[in-house]
Amino acid sequence: RCLSDWSSDVCSSDLLTFQGAGMNATIVSGRFDGSGSVFKIAGGASATIEDLAITGGQAGQGLGGGVSSDGDLTMMRDQVLFNSAFGGGGIYGDGSTIIDDSAICGNDSVPGDVPAAAAVGGGGVWLQRTASLTNDLISQNTVTVVNAFGIAWAGGGVFLGSATGRLSNDTITANEVVAAPGSGDLVSGGAGGGVFVQDSPSVAMSFDTIAASIPGQQPAERPTARQSRAGQRPTVIHHLDQA
Repeated sequence: RCLSDWSSDVCSSDLLTFQGAGMNATIVSGRFDGSGSVFKIAGGASATIEDLAITGGQAGQGLGGGVSSDGDLTMMRDQVLFNSAFGGGGIYGDGSTIIDDSAICGNDSVPGDVPAAAAVGGGGVWLQRTASLTNDLISQNTVTVVNAFGIAWAGGGVFLGSATGRLSNDTITANEVVAAPGSGDLVSGGAGGGVFVQDSPSVAMSFDTIAASIPGQQPAERPTARQSRAGQRPTVIHHLDQA
């Protein structure tokens, strides 16, 4: 395996398992400073992340603030909270991705200057390949667009690109797709406050709850989810520091 700078992210290039003591007991944190994703899974790798919380990842113009995976990823009984990225604020997956019994809440996708006719988003999750989400809570995630010309900004909770997906018994609620204050006509429109499906060949949904999500809002006086969460960070943070 490869482990990059412990102060920023963890990179796996083969088969690796990250096992915590429970999502409320083990917290793996970035530094809330734009230094990158908390976990990065390399292409060709296979990683399992279980029983921990992931927070504080800020990938900037990258993908996947909490977890960015180009390999095969399995997540079980995790919390992914208060992360941000260009796309996939909480999680970005470009391989086979399985997420079960997890909470993905309070994450942000913040697309900036992007090419025309692009489509980005996924405040909570952006999945490009085979995707399975089961018994998850995906809530209060936001896509906030700034200076995006001709862009399709979408998927406040979940963005499915070309993924073959299966969503079962998930609760997807109170997610948003919004234009940043002052952006005005610089943005073209948004869709899928809860779930956005771009060009997936097959998506199956069963016993899911999708509610109270807001697609494509222009700036308004009411605070966005991002603004209403200002200052809300975990009080106990364990940084990954190099020994």
